[in-house]
Amino acid sequence: MNGITLKENQSLFFQAEDKDGHILATNSISIFKIGQLIPDNFTVDFDFDKVTPKVTFMPKLKNNASIYNDIYYKLSNADNIISVEDGGQAPTEWKQINNNSNNTLFTLLDNVNFTIFFEIRSKVDNSVVLTKSFDINLRANGVAAAGMGNIGNDESGITGGTVNGEDDPSVVTGGNSLFGGYSDSDGFNLNMSFDDIINMAKGSFNTFKMIFSILPSFIWILVALGISISIILRIVGR
Repeated sequence: MNGITLKENQSLFFQAEDKDGHILATNSISIFKIGQLIPDNFTVDFDFDKVTPKVTFMPKLKNNASIYNDIYYKLSNADNIISVEDGGQAPTEWKQINNNSNNTLFTLLDNVNFTIFFEIRSKVDNSVVLTKSFDINLRANGVAAAGMGNIGNDESGITGGTVNGEDDPSVVTGGNSLFGGYSDSDGFNLNMSFDDIINMAKGSFNTFKMIFSILPSFIWILVALGISISIILRIVGR
């Protein structure tokens, strides 16, 4: 028996017969999602330069997905974006790139916004099996470069993204390592300054102080009395 090769979604039916052709048993199996790729199997690692408006990204197909699929990318607006690999303007038409390859984009301006689109295509029929996009903002942080004017203190980063056309919540939660520099689910921002952290601590302290002030004083007397009794019993028990 040479086996069965499946190239599309379908249902298979099986039956067992004896030597006289009488059916002994039947069964079936349905195959779905052939050719599709789950979003977790394609990630993009971004490395934003902390000074110059530059970003290096590395697309990654996991679990041997690169054997069956190719990676394509393009930009929504490449008028001011230069591709190091191409030696010129970044592509606005689909371009194939290699899995686990570094690709660098930079600009000579400050505060440039664009979107990087990715398509994962099947090597069998060139059909699109997954799409992802990332909204990028490139900033020149603290660099007095010619033509940049007043340089702000904001760093480059990702401002949004989609998977298969739908908003990707991991972009705003920072749940994926590739979305560096964004607030996590607890509200702590990786780019916070020391003053921001101090202010956050002050806010938490004031909140606790307000909660304590709401409770009547006799409750605190009871709490103190209970602690004292516990300490005395502990000593006596020894």
